[in-house]
Amino acid sequence: MRLNIANRSTGPLPPHCGFQFCGLTLHSLHTLAFFCLLLAAFSTLPHLALAVELRDSDQVSLHPTEPTEITLTGQNLRSESGEVADLWCSSPMTFEVVDPENKDRNRVRYRITPTKPMGGVVTIRVYTADSVSQALLFFITSPASQGIPSGSDPPIKPPFGIDLKSKSNGDTTIRFECKKGQTLFAEIIGSRIGSSIDGVLVLTDANERELTFADDHPITGSDPILMWTAGYSGIHHLTINDVEYRGGLRMHLRVGEKTTAGRTVPSAIRRGETRRLQATTDSSPEPLCEQVVHIGLAEAPGLGYLPQSSVLSPFIKSDQPVYTESESERLPIPALLCGKIDSEEEVDSVTFDARQGETITIKFLSMDGPFVGDLRLFRKDQKVREHHFGRDPNNSLKFKVPETDTYRLEIREVLKRSGIGFEYCVSIRNDLAPTILRIAPVKPTGRRIRNDKPHRQVWFNDETLPILVRADRRGFDGPINLHAELDGKPCKVDGRIERKKNETEIQIHLPNAIPNRELKTLRIFGTCEIAGYAMHIPLDLSEHIKRDFDEFSTIPANTGRTIAVVVTPYEEKTK
Repeated sequence: MRLNIANRSTGPLPPHCGFQFCGLTLHSLHTLAFFCLLLAAFSTLPHLALAVELRDSDQVSLHPTEPTEITLTGQNLRSESGEVADLWCSSPMTFEVVDPENKDRNRVRYRITPTKPMGGVVTIRVYTADSVSQALLFFITSPASQGIPSGSDPPIKPPFGIDLKSKSNGDTTIRFECKKGQTLFAEIIGSRIGSSIDGVLVLTDANERELTFADDHPITGSDPILMWTAGYSGIHHLTINDVEYRGGLRMHLRVGEKTTAGRTVPSAIRRGETRRLQATTDSSPEPLCEQVVHIGLAEAPGLGYLPQSSVLSPFIKSDQPVYTESESERLPIPALLCGKIDSEEEVDSVTFDARQGETITIKFLSMDGPFVGDLRLFRKDQKVREHHFGRDPNNSLKFKVPETDTYRLEIREVLKRSGIGFEYCVSIRNDLAPTILRIAPVKPTGRRIRNDKPHRQVWFNDETLPILVRADRRGFDGPINLHAELDGKPCKVDGRIERKKNETEIQIHLPNAIPNRELKTLRIFGTCEIAGYAMHIPLDLSEHIKRDFDEFSTIPANTGRTIAVVVTPYEEKTK
């Protein structure tokens, strides 16, 4: 602020509190008074810490059983006083800070030690008392990742894994040796862990003459898989680059005798149940692995991975009863049917009973695979509806039942492809209301809210959590009851969306006090009544989750549909 004292007033201003403002004009005094009022107003506001953000890491893989050191970079990973953000992982582990003396607030090195074997893909976040970061995904693999060998190093031998980043306007070449007749797989794990890399693999001989290459793959999409049989023993070169030569994109290169790309049979488990699962691949008649898997009620519905290192075999965690082709030809609905197209002309079929007036919703659940589904719905021999899904997992076939009867559903693969990768999970429900729930930021007036990300919240032990819920009504105008679960435990919810209203601010109560600061998952959903039947209303977080990823990333289905919540004890609130 600049005060004008060049033009003096004709006389001194009246004294105030024993002082006399002799050199100030009346206009300058008004300006000074306004400035003082602003300072007083801002001094009464609570201190708001800067939100923690997670942007990158030097590693993209973790060892399943041994400690791994990773350097995370982002924003505000250390406070001004040097306190380091806590680390959370979707698989049980302990962590310690390796560089506590470092003063860089945007870079921290952690040592992660699994407390039980990890597998598939895990999620890592960092959090403070004030905020929680976006997710970074990591591939679980053994042997451990090694550094990129230099040109003077001896050639490496399979199996090996290397964490690396794409080069801008360049590529990376790995020198290795293999034996004649040895069949190997080289693949990139990138889009499957949320990277926007669109990789290309080129294999050359000892004289750098091209032998073969791989680009997009039918099962793994933009993550190429290169399979070859060595024609001679000796040096080979593998060159890796992004198809658009973008730099700094995360990926893991793996070379070995087995591919990581598996498909799970059966391809779904109901929450609260236990099943024996197999990971299969088209490269071997034998299963990659077999596991007995239990999905607890604390785990949210969505995509999971078989808990096996160096294998990415997805399956669905479902709220609905799960059936396979061999278990039932007639389904009680709601149900989730798991199947597989084994031949080009195969048509799978299942029947179910439907009541007059109810709406049947049928959709394929995404398993990050190439299956493109086609549905045809029949009443007796008359086709009443058909739908071509493409690869849009959010699309669905809706059918209002005109008459109580038995209906038949036929399932096809549009492009008549079959085999490994063409498994499907099709949801058949009569309990979905024609409504979707969404959330929005709550105005922080009068509340200790640090984060404006609706899918990343802070919850204090002594307070309820305010959430602004909006209903995207599609023909239903009745009241909507709202429910919440914190790590699978039901929470008391104050508030509901009244009839013909589109939004409400609810208050969620903790199911029990949390003694220490912890990161948990919050699930919100709605229920209503239509024609005397209880109906389910899901929450859609996709518009918020996609903002945590790069513009051209294929967002993995296993990023979940739950809200990440830091539960902070009362004594830790920011002063």
